[in-house]
Amino acid sequence: MNKLIFTFLFSTSVLFSSGFQLNEHGSRAVGFGGAFVSLANDPSTLFFNPAGLSKLSGTMIYGGGVFIMPTTSFRGISPQITEYKAKNKTYTPITFYGTTKFGDLGIGIGVNNQYGLGIDWGKEWPGKSLVTDTDLQTFFFTLGAGYSPMDNLSIGATFSLAKASFVLNRMQDFIGAANIEGETLVSLEGSDDAAAYSVGLLYELSPEIKFGLNYRSQVDFQLQGTATSDTSSSIAKTLNNFLPNEAFTADFTAPWNLHIGASYQFNPTFLISTEYQLVGWDVMDTLIADFKKVADMKIPRMYTNTGILKVGAEYDFESYQIRGGLIYDATPVPVEWIDPTLPDANRICYTAGFSTNLTENLKLDAAFMWVRGSEVKTDGKNLVDFRGRKGFEGVYNSYASVGSISLQYNL
Repeated sequence: MNKLIFTFLFSTSVLFSSGFQLNEHGSRAVGFGGAFVSLANDPSTLFFNPAGLSKLSGTMIYGGGVFIMPTTSFRGISPQITEYKAKNKTYTPITFYGTTKFGDLGIGIGVNNQYGLGIDWGKEWPGKSLVTDTDLQTFFFTLGAGYSPMDNLSIGATFSLAKASFVLNRMQDFIGAANIEGETLVSLEGSDDAAAYSVGLLYELSPEIKFGLNYRSQVDFQLQGTATSDTSSSIAKTLNNFLPNEAFTADFTAPWNLHIGASYQFNPTFLISTEYQLVGWDVMDTLIADFKKVADMKIPRMYTNTGILKVGAEYDFESYQIRGGLIYDATPVPVEWIDPTLPDANRICYTAGFSTNLTENLKLDAAFMWVRGSEVKTDGKNLVDFRGRKGFEGVYNSYASVGSISLQYNL
C-alpha cells in the first residue's frame, strides 16, 4: 500500500511546472513584448509598476482578456517514436483595472490571473500514470497606490489577495499489487488563499528617458484538498485500500519577480523600451505534501532562477499606433526534472499590436504573440519517477498562439 501511495504522492509534484506564470496583463504591454515597467502609461501599470499610478490623469476603467492557445507534443526515445499531442484548449485570463488621481497621488484597483494554465494528454498516452490532465487557476484582487514626491520621481506599492485552485488527474496502475494488473483514475483537487505585494519606482532622467523598477513578492500557498479514486471497476474495488481517498495539504510557492527597464522617446512618433525580468524560481526547490494516513513527503524540484529579456517599439500615426516586440524566456527547469504536466522549454516570443481611439473617451488595444519553445530531449537524464522505474524519457515540442484585446475608457 505505501509503495502505491508513494508513487501517487510523487506524481502530484508535477503539477507545479514553470509554464504557469502569466505576464500578459494588458494588450498594449503584450504588443510591446512585455517591456512595460518603465512606461506605465495606462491602467495596467497597477500590475507592471504601481509607481506609474501617479502619472495617469483623471479616472480610467480598463478591461480585457487574453486567449492562449498552446500546442504540445511528446514522442518517446527511438524506436518508440509515436507522437502524442495534448488536446487543444484555449485559456482565457482576464484583466480589469480602475484608476483615479488625487493631486500627486494615484490609486488603483484590479483583478487578474497571474498564474494559471494546464494540459490534457488524455487517458491513452504512455505518461498517463504521471498525468492525464491538470488545471491551475488563480485570481489576484489588488489595491495599489503611487505617489510623486518630485516631478521626475514616483514610488508605488500594491497589496493583493490571491486565490488559487487546482485539479490533477492521473491513472493509478496496480502493477505489483497482489499480482493484479489494472488501473483506475485518481484525482486531486485543492485550493487556498494567500497575500502578495509589490513595490515600484519610476524615474525620469529627462522627458525622453525613463527608468522603471518593480518587485513582486513570492506568494505562499498551502493548498488544502482531497484525493479521490474511482472505485467503480472490480479491480479498484478489490484494491480499494491501496488507493488514496483522503485529505491532504501541499505547500506551493509562486516565485518573486524583479523587473528593471528603460525607455527612450526618440522623437514624438517613435518610442523604444527594454526590460529584464529576473524570476525567483529557486523558491520551488522542494514540494512538501502532507497526507493524513502516511508520512509527510519532501520532493526535490531543483528549479533555478532565470531571466526574461524583452524589447519593444511603437510608432505613432496620430490616429492609431502600431508596435512590436521580442522576448527571450529561459526555462528554470533542469532537463533532469522536465515532466509532462507543463513541459517547459526556452522560449522565443514575437509580438505585434496596435491601438486606436474608437471615440473621444474609448480606446481599443489589441495584440498578438507567437511563442516557440525549443525542442527538449530528456534522453538518459530524466529523474521524474515513473511507477518506481527510471525517468520518463522522451522529446517534447511546444508552441502557442496568444491573442489579447482590451478597452480603456476615460471618465
